Amino acid sequence: MTPAEVTDRFTKMNRIPVGIDCHATGGNINFTLLSEIGPPGDAFAGTDLSGAEVAAVLRHGNRIVDYAAHPSLSTFRYAAIFVPDGTPQQFVEDVSERDIKRIASRFGAHPVKIRYCGGADRPHYSAVLCRKRSRGERWSWHADIDADAVSYVLRKGFDGVVDFHAFKGDSGVRFNLVTSGRQCQRVWPNR
Repeated sequence: MTPAEVTDRFTKMNRIPVGIDCHATGGNINFTLLSEIGPPGDAFAGTDLSGAEVAAVLRHGNRIVDYAAHPSLSTFRYAAIFVPDGTPQQFVEDVSERDIKRIASRFGAHPVKIRYCGGADRPHYSAVLCRKRSRGERWSWHADIDADAVSYVLRKGFDGVVDFHAFKGDSGVRFNLVTSGRQCQRVWPNR
């Protein structure tokens, strides 16, 4: 599907797009859309985007509602749902956990979405960073954790799950988790 076809699909169905995922089947990329009942407003989709193209859309005052990454030759391409609301976000790709921490700290931001983009010898990710809105705002993020770690983190009593993404890693199903709330802290050690 082209971006116009994806956008047209949720507009015709009178749905608010809230999630997108993609997977390759026989050389084709297939999309799964998650939506809620209600008018889509100004939401629009982008498919087969490079990291630079995602960053450019964000620089024009748009916010990512959700996004998915899929391999394409020697790089990754992205599918995303955007809304024009002026929320300042930054997109980074081909980064390690350490890079995400460094970049987020430098810009006074926190990750709101993290996607695993492979790499057996050096795991790497793409992420959407958002500037903190207040000094007391607390966020916690955990990359490449197992189901036991997810359970442990969620039992700590956070206000909410901001993003949750499962992927097949070298050691089975792994997860990226972003939580918010006063109780947030890094509660699970990195590998």
